[in-house]
Amino acid sequence: MFVLDVSGSMTGNKMNKLKAAMFEILEALQDGDRFGIISFESRSTFMNQQYLFVSANLTKSFAKHHVDSFVAGGGTNIKDALIDAIQFLNRFDSSRRSHIIFFLTDGAIYKQKNETLQAIRNANINDIPIFSLVFGNNTDDDFVRKMAAQNQGSLQRVYDNDKSDQQISGFYDEVAVTLLKDLEFVYPNGSSSVTVAKFARYLDGSELRISGKITESNISSSLFNASISGVSLDDNFDIQIEGKDISTLHNKSDMANPAQQRPSLEKMWAFMTVKEKLRELSSRVLYPSERDELRKNILDLSLKVYFHRHFISLTYVSRLTKNRRYGSMRSSFLQLETENSQISLG
Repeated sequence: MFVLDVSGSMTGNKMNKLKAAMFEILEALQDGDRFGIISFESRSTFMNQQYLFVSANLTKSFAKHHVDSFVAGGGTNIKDALIDAIQFLNRFDSSRRSHIIFFLTDGAIYKQKNETLQAIRNANINDIPIFSLVFGNNTDDDFVRKMAAQNQGSLQRVYDNDKSDQQISGFYDEVAVTLLKDLEFVYPNGSSSVTVAKFARYLDGSELRISGKITESNISSSLFNASISGVSLDDNFDIQIEGKDISTLHNKSDMANPAQQRPSLEKMWAFMTVKEKLRELSSRVLYPSERDELRKNILDLSLKVYFHRHFISLTYVSRLTKNRRYGSMRSSFLQLETENSQISLG
């Protein structure tokens, strides 16, 4: 389902690039593909009240004509547009063929952000992924990033230039084809601290990584078992991996310099774990105590595997100030934050 912003701010080059990208995307659809289009400004407009199945060129021509009729105008009602799309898709079976929402906006939400996030999440009872594109410089990236993360999707920025249409169609190509659904990787009781092992979907061209620890009690058996289950377009599947010899992976040698010699697999596990916790920190609505506990866990793990350094962050800061003589003036500098101080580098 395409959910496309046609509000007044999309006038001009943005609208032209949106249309060009959609023409390319529609042309690439294969016979048997299902799709729908919702355009929105202050209200939502459905191209059709049912899914359209691609058959020959008739359906594509109809959809292209519809896209070509877009005229920018009105406000930007993101919440109602996405809820309309979710409710539309909830009417159709998704046990075999995955639904996705391909969402594009150049707008922002200025009020009731948390309420809007919660309303979209509550409507999305089937966990339909919302892959989101933000177009231009006036978008609320933080809001859209949280919304996408809470709904199994991701965010991509599109820059307003002569290649905008290629950026839009390129991102669609990355997320359009779901090969497998409801994947779950199961490990024996001898493993612990496993990173995310359940995935709603496996996209064509993507990869899945899982990392965990093998406990001391399981090392003595020298054998490691696992199973992978999921749903393909045709059937359910269950793959068993048995008898993997792990005895050669165990190394108890003392490390003279743990910062330099800490095993790379452990660092990879820690990196993936920290990344997941940071994603949770940025995407979930948390109580202050939950946020503090999550931050503590991230810092503790980073210190343990020597991710943490004396220099905490390096930030580019750009400020617009008013001067009586010269009017508005923009100043830019690098801000270096350390454990004990904050330094501005002009």
